Amino acid sequence: MATDVQLKQAYRKACLEHHPDKKLVGVDCDIKKSEAEEHFKKIQEAYDTLSDPAKRREYDSVDEFDDSLPLDCDPADFFKVFAPAFRRNARWSVDSKVPDVGDESTPYEEVNKFYDFWYGFKSWREFPHPDEEDVEQAESREHRRWIERINAKLREKGKKDEAKRLREFVDAAYRLDPRILAYKQQQAAERERKKAEKAEARRLQLEEEQRQREEEEARKRAEEEAAKAAAAEAKKAREAEKKLLKKERQRLRAIAAGGEQQQRTLSEDDTEKLCQMLDLQQLQQLCDAASAAAGQDATAAVLADAVRALQTAAEREAAEREQKKKEAEKALKE
Repeated sequence: MATDVQLKQAYRKACLEHHPDKKLVGVDCDIKKSEAEEHFKKIQEAYDTLSDPAKRREYDSVDEFDDSLPLDCDPADFFKVFAPAFRRNARWSVDSKVPDVGDESTPYEEVNKFYDFWYGFKSWREFPHPDEEDVEQAESREHRRWIERINAKLREKGKKDEAKRLREFVDAAYRLDPRILAYKQQQAAERERKKAEKAEARRLQLEEEQRQREEEEARKRAEEEAAKAAAAEAKKAREAEKKLLKKERQRLRAIAAGGEQQQRTLSEDDTEKLCQMLDLQQLQQLCDAASAAAGQDATAAVLADAVRALQTAAEREAAEREQKKKEAEKALKE
């Protein structure tokens, strides 16, 4: 479309060439004079229309234009079929910076911006209605405004129909664009890959959980078996110690009895006290010491010493308990 500067230059040139004062020099024919004047008048009217933004927009809107818009094609022919239609309709854009459709190698980010532009496309194209009234024939300012409002309503349907038609065209292009199809395939493949990775991760997790459960069960079984074995061994040891303890007690009782035709070396009460208070090792040591003593008196002395040691230990423990009791009572009073 011609710029304002080009229009002015063309208008001045036409005026110089077709002005009646120049065109009718030496012409006496009234018909030719009338034709020249009418032609110059049309030049002025054309310039008035093209120099006025609103009239120019309306004039350009009804100019000869290929309004055909494809809605389907083989994806292989997409650029051959759809690119010309996009480029034709770019002339109606309010924004002069219209992104080009590009080609197969255009990055997806630019392709996405391209469709964002066309889905938000703003057109300056007007759609004059045949039933419109001429605002120039208005009788007053109010009448002119009324005509403009009526005409705007009549044109609104044309704009809506055009917007719908362009939207269907852009939808079809988006659906058939091989770059969009390739991107969607990549996205689908990526989703499947992530899904497969997630499934594999879940499988591995379940396997690991199963392995850990099996290991835990095996560990528990091993611990239970070890505990059973340890308990059995402990029971066996207790039974063996119990037998030895019984044997040593019998041994101590026999030593304390003094044997046939001999007096006791220790009373039965003290003997039983030693049997109950001494552990196995202490009994063994006492019996060994008593057996090794030379004579009955020495044996009695060994046993008596053991009883006194036991009594001394018991008294010491009782004294310690009493001391702790007093200290506790004193602490409460303080």
